[in-house]
Amino acid sequence: MDMLRMKIICNAKKGIFFDSMYKRYLKAFFKKYCNDDLFVFSDVFPKKTRKTDSGFWAIDKIAFYFSHPDVETLIGLSLGLLKGKIVITDNQELKIERIDFVKTKCSKSGYLWSPLVVVDKNFKPVEYEKKPEKFSELLRANLIVKYERIFHRYPEDDRFVFLFFKNDFEKKIEGNLVAYMGAFEIIGSKMLTEVAYLCGLGFFNEDGYGMISEFNFICQQEKGNLG
Repeated sequence: MDMLRMKIICNAKKGIFFDSMYKRYLKAFFKKYCNDDLFVFSDVFPKKTRKTDSGFWAIDKIAFYFSHPDVETLIGLSLGLLKGKIVITDNQELKIERIDFVKTKCSKSGYLWSPLVVVDKNFKPVEYEKKPEKFSELLRANLIVKYERIFHRYPEDDRFVFLFFKNDFEKKIEGNLVAYMGAFEIIGSKMLTEVAYLCGLGFFNEDGYGMISEFNFICQQEKGNLG
C-alpha cells in the first residue's frame, strides 16, 4: 500500500490568526474533494507563533498535513488547493506556497500530530488513564471498520494494542471531547497500523483528530524542515 500524505506550506509573513475552531474551515475545504470521511489532517504548525486567549497568531510560514488512502484523491485535492483558496477566521486567506507529497513510514512507535479522541458507542469520551484497555480496544475496533471500508474484507491480522510511551501524555478538554497528545507505541497488526497512518487513529479524523507520524514535528521544525 502506498503510504503518501500531502505537506501543505503557506505563507504567513503578515501573520494569520487561527481561532480555536479553525479546523472547521480546513474540513469544509477538504470535503469538496473527498467523497468520504476516510481522511485526516494535522494541527497547523507555525514557524513562529504568538498565543492569545482565543487562539494563536502564526507568523512567517505554516505547514499542515493531509492524508487519505486514495492517491487520486490526494492529487485532486492538490489541484484544488492550487486553483482555489482556503478562507478561515475573519475572511483571512491561506496563501499556498508549496505542496509536497511525502512518504510515510509505518512505524510502531511515533507521535500524535493532532489530538487523539476515543468515544464509546454512546459517543461518551473514554479516558486513557482510567480505562487504558477499553481505550485501546475501541481504537482497534475503529481501525477494523476503516480497513473493511477500504478493502471490503476483514483484516487477516486484527491484533492491535495502543500505549502511550512511558505513560506520558498531554490531556486536553476540547468542548465535549477529551483529547490526548504525546508519543505512542503500537503492538500488533501492520495492516491496521497502516490504516492508522493513512486515515487517522481514533475518532473524528475528518475534523482534524488523530493524525500520527513516526517523527516528532517539533524536532523536525528545529531542524529547519518546515519548508
